[in-house]
Amino acid sequence: MDHHNYLCDQCEEKAFTCSTGTCEKCGTSTTSSYYQLCLTCAEELGICQACQRPKAKMLKRLTQLALESAPKANRAVEIAKRIRRKN
Repeated sequence: MDHHNYLCDQCEEKAFTCSTGTCEKCGTSTTSSYYQLCLTCAEELGICQACQRPKAKMLKRLTQLALESAPKANRAVEIAKRIRRKN
C-alpha cells in the first residue's frame, strides 16, 4: 500500500498524473491534478482522494452506525405514525 496516497480499492488500480492539483476542502496541493482532496483531508473524512468514495474502513463504520441507529429510527417512525393517527 502506498502511504503517500489515500485511495479506494478501485482507484489504487489506476494510474494518475504526477502534476499537482488543489484540494477542494482546504485548498492545499494534492500529489495529482486528478485528486480532489489532499492526503490530510481524505484521511480525516475517510474517503478516497480521487473519487471521494468511502474507504472500506469508513464504510464498515458507517454500516455499523446505521445498524445501531435502525431500532431508534424505527421507534421514531412508529411514534410519528401514532401521533398522525391521533390528529
